[in-house]
Amino acid sequence: MHIIQLIFLICLINNQIIYSFGSNNILYFSYENITEYLTIADKKDSGLFTTFYIRNKPIHKTEVLKIKNERNLSYFCKNDICVKVDRDRFNQFLEIPDEKGNINRYISRSIAYEDLKIRKYPISKRAGHNIVISFKCASDSQCLTNKCIDGYCIFNEENPVEFCTNIYINLFIFKYLYMHCGKAMFDICKKNSECASKNCINRSYCGFPSEEPSDSDDIQGMINLLYLILLLNTVIPVLN
Repeated sequence: MHIIQLIFLICLINNQIIYSFGSNNILYFSYENITEYLTIADKKDSGLFTTFYIRNKPIHKTEVLKIKNERNLSYFCKNDICVKVDRDRFNQFLEIPDEKGNINRYISRSIAYEDLKIRKYPISKRAGHNIVISFKCASDSQCLTNKCIDGYCIFNEENPVEFCTNIYINLFIFKYLYMHCGKAMFDICKKNSECASKNCINRSYCGFPSEEPSDSDDIQGMINLLYLILLLNTVIPVLN
């Protein structure tokens, strides 16, 4: 009887540790139960859940590379299967199916190991006054990078996570956007060509694309076009 009571007590304690802690009954979500956050987020603010967890329709990498002239578009890919993400606020968890269609959950928030040795990074984040989201990993397989060290998902030089984002080209009167794949933002790099953004900052880490489209570009393009027309109207008569 004592053994049964002890087992029941252990289960009760574990359940409390997983779902809440502290005197304020704070709800605690991690890799193991992050999907249950959906229920709470839907009731309070649907935007909260997508900030931390991505569950988007997968698309093959070949289709991603065909996308042209779409703004603010980014994908994380694994084995050429990609899901759309928000590059401006990188979601900490996401789902990517494997080749057989089995859904795999990953912690996508990653840190460079050299940075981790220099300073302590937070392993959790508040999502409301009584909700805490933990990004702590327990094994390599929980990380999108497939590398877990001391509870943190670490960028993996041997097997970099593939990230695809749009690159903006603005050439006088011609401008367009195309998708480029490479290392994710904040992953370590030595040259621009390694990064999806084509922007390796200080030969150290991948930054955001160096140029972004803006509404003023259309106006500037028209001004440049008018300037070109005037220039041609001036030069052609002289040549004749």
